[in-house]
Amino acid sequence: VPAERIALYQPSADSRHPLATVRVTNDSSAGLPPGVVTLYEVSAASGGETFVGDARLGTLPAGDERLVSFALDQRTLVDREDKYAETIGKLRIDRGVLYTTLVQRQTTLYAVAAPDGEALQALIEHPRQPGWELVTPAGEIETTASDYRLPLTVPAGQTATLEVVLEL
Repeated sequence: VPAERIALYQPSADSRHPLATVRVTNDSSAGLPPGVVTLYEVSAASGGETFVGDARLGTLPAGDERLVSFALDQRTLVDREDKYAETIGKLRIDRGVLYTTLVQRQTTLYAVAAPDGEALQALIEHPRQPGWELVTPAGEIETTASDYRLPLTVPAGQTATLEVVLEL
């Protein structure tokens, strides 16, 4: 089955390192049963295979995809900075009563540093909060029951940043 390696950052798993993860897509006509998956990586230089880890895969129906994490990626670093601001969004006076609308803004800046010689696809899981609206980044965003999943491409040996802004 096709598999794409990604760095999945889940702050609850580790605050500084993402999980080494594979996005597995079942493009066959039959479902895959649950069980243990052993993962090997083919070296581009030598063509040889290297064991990278074991993971547990749940049932994978035909046409579905799953994220399968197998290790902590200690070669990739993630820095996170949180900021909070509250501003007056609107004032209105009606019959002698002052109405104030406050806008709360939560900004999180993620900086992901890729290892030398290896570009990576990162997926940042940022917590969803009831009542809060995702302002930045815009566009199609993958969601789970509790998180936004935000993609980020990081060139080899460089650092890429992602700004996430929520408003209430």
